[in-house]
Amino acid sequence: MKLKSIFAIAVVAIGLSSCSDEKNYEDKFSAITFNSTITDASKTKAANAQWGSNDAIGVFMKRNAGLSTIVDGAANKRYITSGDGNFSAASSSDEIYFPKAGLVDFIAYYPYTSSLSGTVYDVDVSDQSSQEAIDLLYSDNATGKQNKDAITLNFSHQLSKVIFNITTDDQISTLDGLTVSITNLKTGADFDLADKSLTDKGSAATITMKTTVTGTTALAEGIILPTTAASRKFVFVLSINNEPVTFDWDASTQVFVQGKKNTYNLTLTSQGVKVNTASSIDNWGDGTTEDDITI
Repeated sequence: MKLKSIFAIAVVAIGLSSCSDEKNYEDKFSAITFNSTITDASKTKAANAQWGSNDAIGVFMKRNAGLSTIVDGAANKRYITSGDGNFSAASSSDEIYFPKAGLVDFIAYYPYTSSLSGTVYDVDVSDQSSQEAIDLLYSDNATGKQNKDAITLNFSHQLSKVIFNITTDDQISTLDGLTVSITNLKTGADFDLADKSLTDKGSAATITMKTTVTGTTALAEGIILPTTAASRKFVFVLSINNEPVTFDWDASTQVFVQGKKNTYNLTLTSQGVKVNTASSIDNWGDGTTEDDITI
């Protein structure tokens, strides 16, 4: 009986020691939190909107190239922000801890999804009603990190942004009912989080941009895949005297570059579409300026 009691005490002691070791480890290695920036727009995302409350990113902790070596099971962990660009684990099961030894790298993306296909993120820009929801961001700058290192995730835009600032001449009194679309665009793609490769898929379609009208001015926004096409046009439709009137602008020469934003300042006139000289590719990168064009 004494031997059994001694054995039981030993088992309990080992268990307590293990719990103590684990507690000491967690006390020494706190759950990782992240700061963030976005290229050309610190702590902002789509269309310069601030991070929103509970915006979520997916985070991987790994070693070596790509995502072939995940450390401590830290794959696609969900991290959220209150809106200030600082991210912490969404739940205890999402917490990431530095390993006890060795350096690690981090890859992160936005917006978070629980349904990755391996390391592939399914891109779908067919619904433009929420620009933030389809603004794919990616970060792979945080490399060679260890315990107590501060980590800032530098995100960059992986798709293209199109903005139309629209006005009218004195022959058109209102833009009420205006719709803006772009023809011959792919709406789906596979984005591999391991190497940042973006592969479009599916058939080309017409994308209706998110359009907000205020009297004789309007803002149309679109986040699209960075592709080219031999035949492509912008289509503006509004109602004049209860009749639909269509304005077309040939967009086959327009280049949509990954990570850049094309901004067009244009006027709908009785003669057609006039693109103003202030139009440019900006904010997400350098680009060229449009000349005056009347279609």
